[in-house]
Amino acid sequence: MWIDFESGVDHGSTAGSLLVFQNHRTQFTSFEHVWLFAGERSPLARGFYYPPSAYSRHGVSRDQRGPGLVLIDDRGDQLWLSGVACGDEYERTEGALTVLQAAGFVPPPVEHPRRPLAGYDEMHFREGRLVAARPTGEAVPMSPSGRTAVINGRLVNRLDFDGDTTTPADIWALWLLATEADGWLGHPVSLVLYDSRATSESAHHTGCQLIATGSTGRELWLVLPEADQYDSLSPFPRRHYQGSYVEYSQVVSDIFRYVGADIVPPDRRPRWRRLLGQYDAPPSVIRWPGGSRRAPGVWRPAKRTAPGSG
Repeated sequence: MWIDFESGVDHGSTAGSLLVFQNHRTQFTSFEHVWLFAGERSPLARGFYYPPSAYSRHGVSRDQRGPGLVLIDDRGDQLWLSGVACGDEYERTEGALTVLQAAGFVPPPVEHPRRPLAGYDEMHFREGRLVAARPTGEAVPMSPSGRTAVINGRLVNRLDFDGDTTTPADIWALWLLATEADGWLGHPVSLVLYDSRATSESAHHTGCQLIATGSTGRELWLVLPEADQYDSLSPFPRRHYQGSYVEYSQVVSDIFRYVGADIVPPDRRPRWRRLLGQYDAPPSVIRWPGGSRRAPGVWRPAKRTAPGSG
């Protein structure tokens, strides 16, 4: 993953982005995908967050959290450019047209010569042509604090939903974007759910309770709220997330149902245990696929349903 301002040019400089593209394009194979963004939240909804070093080492404003253009070659290597984009800024869109044409992509017809690529907040080009676009003004899911980084050789989008800017509905909306055919994950191939941040930390997943891997080879790591405890319900609460813990648990269940698994086991307790209020402890780690229907932490299969319907 290459980012233009890490090569010594100013963040947001169109000339700098074009220079980095020209200098580094030979290090990539044939480009298969190009993503273009206009709004500040648009690249985040697709998983493209600047790493923390952007702010600490390169002086990027924290209001600028993602690139304006992303090129992905047929090996999955990525080039991020900050000074070119779609939208209404003439210089940035002119630069984007230059990159598109040089990379072998056919831009859409320009209705007005002074406003190329105008009217779009997101554009996705694949195999040389525009395949999808979101008009300016259309709703974008709220994205949480996060970062994109290479961890253990894998490109990871880490998102922290334990905050006051997002809701359980945002998790589901971002999950649907990530699992589109050309999304961050593509088709999900594995899920790991930890029962706590401590369990995740011990497995070297930095406190993220839900880990998803997709057919793209990229991963999505989610930090989720944990259940309220006595001290978090005191006059000085530590709880700071929106919605209820039960709602977040439901979304996690819906994500597993989306791939055809059910992490809510059937209640087979004898009547006397129900009367005494005794429950089986859930597994500390749930994995999909689990290899066996009887494997620890893997429950019965389920059909895909709408979120919250199960």
